[in-house]
Amino acid sequence: MKIQFAVIGGQKSGSTYVQSVLAAHPQIYMPEDEVPYFEDPDFQEGGMQKLDALFENVNNELVCGIKRPNLLGSSQYAPRLKATLGQIKLIVMLRDPVVRAVSAYYHYMKDGFLPPLSLSEGMNKILEGDMKAYGRHSEIVEFGLYSKHLKNYLKYFNQDQVLILLYDELKKNKKEVIKKLYRFVGVDESYNPEQVINKTPQKVIYSIPRQSFISLSNPFKYTYNDEKTRCYIKEQHIGDRLACKFVRGVDKLVIAKIFSNKKPQLSKELHASLYSRFHEDIEQLEVLIQKDLSKWKFQLPKTVGIL
Repeated sequence: MKIQFAVIGGQKSGSTYVQSVLAAHPQIYMPEDEVPYFEDPDFQEGGMQKLDALFENVNNELVCGIKRPNLLGSSQYAPRLKATLGQIKLIVMLRDPVVRAVSAYYHYMKDGFLPPLSLSEGMNKILEGDMKAYGRHSEIVEFGLYSKHLKNYLKYFNQDQVLILLYDELKKNKKEVIKKLYRFVGVDESYNPEQVINKTPQKVIYSIPRQSFISLSNPFKYTYNDEKTRCYIKEQHIGDRLACKFVRGVDKLVIAKIFSNKKPQLSKELHASLYSRFHEDIEQLEVLIQKDLSKWKFQLPKTVGIL
């Protein structure tokens, strides 16, 4: 088995869409799900053997790849990728880190890694360090420090091995981004993935009452490690399946009709507090990748210090 590329991030920045258009190409093989085997404890518990097993069904595809957006956000994964997979190509999608943090906040809440609190209350607790009971809370900010993490990867991989794309570029011209992806991994760039090109992302649930209710199904869907930093899909018995079906049904028929799912707006104060965590990294990233990131920038009020 030879893996030629990996989609390493950023989390909540369009990597699932990138995976769908890559996997749709007849010359590319990718496992359907994310590949967590470079992370702890999977890496120590036979991760590379499990990785090999994912590619047993490769037939005539020319290129193989994996996707795991969490890989960008930690310093330990770059040397592991280099040591085990060699000179592979890396694909990175980057999104306004403030917007990404908000998206990640609801994503983590859905899977039980954060409590169901309003955006203002929960995000301020994260920024103030009051979420230590939730082991993954720091990732909300850490995973948006793109320059920091890219510089670490560039210690192990050459710049021409790393394709960096912006979420804004994808929204503006999907077809051009798709051609860049195909060209980068070395397959026919004229292929048109019609079945996925207009694929829409999964709808985010912003309603806190709905999040609270839907979270009741998590113990029937997942098992968690002791630190509750990882979840695993359960081998569901009939009781588990019925419980999940009940929660989905009540949410769809009752809860969703009572509570609005309107996307919350960041207050200027919270936006400023979040941006203060990212603005230096954004300035460094702009130089590193030689792309205009002015749309990501926010005028900090004089009363808001660098937190």
